[in-house]
Amino acid sequence: TGVQTCALPICYADALGVLLVDPDIDAVLALNCPTGVSSSQEAAEGVIRAWSARPARNALTLLGCWLGAHEAAAARVQLADAGIPAFESIESAIAGATELAEFARNQKQLLHVPGRQDDTAAPPDRDLADRLITAARTEGREWLDVGDVRSVLTAYGVPLVQSRSVATPAEAAAAADELGGPVVLKIRSSVITHKTDVGGVVLDLKGGASVRAAAESMLERVAVARPDAPIDGFVVELMARPADSFELIVGVTIDPTFGPVVLFGQGGIGVEAISDTALALPPLDLELARGLVARTRVWRLLKGFRTQPAVDLDGIARLLVAISQLALEHREIVELDINPFLASADGVIALDARIRLGDPAKAVPAAIVPYPHELETEAGLLDGAIVRLRPIRPDDAENLVAMHRSLAPEDIRTRFHGMLRELDATMLMRLTQIDYDREMAFIAFTEGDPVPLGVVRMHADPDNESAEFALLVRSDWHGRGLGTWLMQAIINYAQGRGTRQLVGSVLRDNINMLTLIRGLGFHATAHDGDELTMVLELAPPAI
Repeated sequence: TGVQTCALPICYADALGVLLVDPDIDAVLALNCPTGVSSSQEAAEGVIRAWSARPARNALTLLGCWLGAHEAAAARVQLADAGIPAFESIESAIAGATELAEFARNQKQLLHVPGRQDDTAAPPDRDLADRLITAARTEGREWLDVGDVRSVLTAYGVPLVQSRSVATPAEAAAAADELGGPVVLKIRSSVITHKTDVGGVVLDLKGGASVRAAAESMLERVAVARPDAPIDGFVVELMARPADSFELIVGVTIDPTFGPVVLFGQGGIGVEAISDTALALPPLDLELARGLVARTRVWRLLKGFRTQPAVDLDGIARLLVAISQLALEHREIVELDINPFLASADGVIALDARIRLGDPAKAVPAAIVPYPHELETEAGLLDGAIVRLRPIRPDDAENLVAMHRSLAPEDIRTRFHGMLRELDATMLMRLTQIDYDREMAFIAFTEGDPVPLGVVRMHADPDNESAEFALLVRSDWHGRGLGTWLMQAIINYAQGRGTRQLVGSVLRDNINMLTLIRGLGFHATAHDGDELTMVLELAPPAI
């Protein structure tokens, strides 16, 4: 049945009015198509009427799509004048809604405080990975051999299927008997990166005799397909096919602008054809890693469906974090693939991987500077207390709140130049999620006490000419030399990065702070009411 023209504004207004008061609706796309018995402008008037009468503080997003290049042009102007974005095609309207949703997601992610890192987990063996990579580059190898790849990944906690590297078909047979159960046989060559393409992979082999025969045949096939390729032997892997598992890929490549980029998606030999991957800039934490996984189509399957159980999504996230850390800490790595790794409800396990090396001197800097592990240290104070010092991390937010709540009101006033009852989400983000390229914050702890003892920070201008500093020491740790030690740490850091001067604003009545920094060489250069501008000129770093 048709709708009378005079009823159109009422229909639009009534329908939109219901949606605007529903707390479960975040956005509405209002559509209109011109017909011979309706008016685009009257329909727009109904939408504008309801939008103008919406409840106060309503955060719903409204978009309009009025079809018709000429017929609806005036209506789109009406909507735009009322502050309602108006599109003239459904495709552009959906694209606009998608951009807004992506923007909202990014803004929410900026306010996200990552979960606390597990300090009890074994740290990666960076030295082992560095030795293997350095040895390969010294020998002029572009690709790490399979044994070194496994060692590097194991050093960063990547779970790997059991395997043996062997030189001959006879050794492959012995390795298969040692591993037991069905095995996978792979050709081993530093120049063959896609083994399946040259017949260099055979699955589900049982017993040493079948493995030996398969290895001999594989040598003949590969010699025909790649007569130029040197063969280093074979890899014999235990056949790992957990029930209800998915083949996935994780990789690292180097973008000429942004530096290292982490890739995740559906894996296997059809990865290029399926083209279901997503990219993210490292460093990743668990939450960012989960977000990367969620941007792929396969994520819907990984969550579980019908009788298919959900895979170990946390295990996937941990793997992505490990690969992100590996890429940032070893800039010689210019290409890394783990394809496939299997994910099931029981966990994740890597089956095949490769790592290509390049010249670190030509490496593109990472777009996001990673956490500087090398700045972690500890020292003894004058009273013998052992204090640990490290750069602040996003997961320090919770303990920073606890420290703030423990402060005496006077310490809050002198640090923030006024009373600050709580650290809200925005401030916590600004204090803990710092850009290590332009700012630094050192946080001090003692063993067994999760609440920080103190924090010192600096933020440099873009030219690194001047940096503003701030210091806060927990109220019950005053008078123990901690403030002096923290200030000396930030002075040393600033001087080491070539900053010309440290500047800070200190209240005139903050006698303890003024005494401390004057003892370190600061002097007053200006005053503004109750505040003094204190400056320390830094010597250039020693060459």
